[in-house]
Amino acid sequence: MMARDSHSAFRKTLWRILLLQCFLALILLGTFGCKKNDIQHINKLKITSIENHAGIVVANADIIDLSDENIVDYGFCLSTSNAAPPDGFAFYTQGENPTKGTYSDTLKGLIAGTRYFVYPYIEDESGCTYGELTEITAPSGSEILAITGNHEILSETSVKIFGQVQGIGSLCVQSFGLCLSDMNTVDSSNMVLVMTDPSLAVAFSSIVEGLTRGKTYYYRSFCKVVAGNILMGDVKSLQIPELQVVSNSFTATGGTSGTLSGEIIQLGFHSITDYGFVWSNTSANPTYTDHRISLGQTTTTGVFTSPLAGITPSVDHYFRAYAVSNSTIYYGDVISFRLN
Repeated sequence: MMARDSHSAFRKTLWRILLLQCFLALILLGTFGCKKNDIQHINKLKITSIENHAGIVVANADIIDLSDENIVDYGFCLSTSNAAPPDGFAFYTQGENPTKGTYSDTLKGLIAGTRYFVYPYIEDESGCTYGELTEITAPSGSEILAITGNHEILSETSVKIFGQVQGIGSLCVQSFGLCLSDMNTVDSSNMVLVMTDPSLAVAFSSIVEGLTRGKTYYYRSFCKVVAGNILMGDVKSLQIPELQVVSNSFTATGGTSGTLSGEIIQLGFHSITDYGFVWSNTSANPTYTDHRISLGQTTTTGVFTSPLAGITPSVDHYFRAYAVSNSTIYYGDVISFRLN
């Protein structure tokens, strides 16, 4: 009986020892085993799509995982060669501290119709990680339009002309601007404004000086694509108006009286401060200092008349219409008449 009890006590002691060992093993596993199971994070990303929105090329990528190191840069890189980056690649950087998920960027400065190779990338303290290569072809440039704008007359010798270029999108342009000539065949050899910054293509202008009043000039916008022809806008014309006044006729109304007629054909840049007729019976070329019939100011074109009395019979008389603008006197031709 005592032997059987002793054997049972031994077995209970043995089970307690085994249970204690298992408990200690679990503690050790919880303390040291987790370090062996730590997940090592690495940079991982891929391009999800590259889209063309009316000539604007947008690259989209997805950051799947990030390393535990400090991220110093990420974005896209692009080249016309499929060689391994970074040699010969242009980088479109997004900056530091990315997060998992999608990021996008607009690819700019592309040459029309050219094939490119695009990689997404992440750079940390250990180096650069690249996603899979994606091949694209730049837009053809068919969306680009050179648009000739209006003009504004600034003075008797200067104008401001306007233009714009639409549809540049992601493409590289060599230059754009405005051309002006006194010939209606105006082309890129008559450039008066040349620009290269695409951000200014939305609206641009140029002040042109030294023009001649009454002369017709022609202008248009242009855009030179790096890998294409020069695109030209529609031709428009401009003219700085020159005041035009003409002498029309003399009509006798009595033995010593008559009516003078003149006409303002075109207004000038400045207002008319005085107009009417000058006449003489001693000078064949009457001027403002001779006999003068003033009709005051006017802002309109058209025929004007004035009666003339006290005409000496059998004597040649001379008259002409005049108009004053900006202290300059404009005359019509001299007309002579005689009352017999």
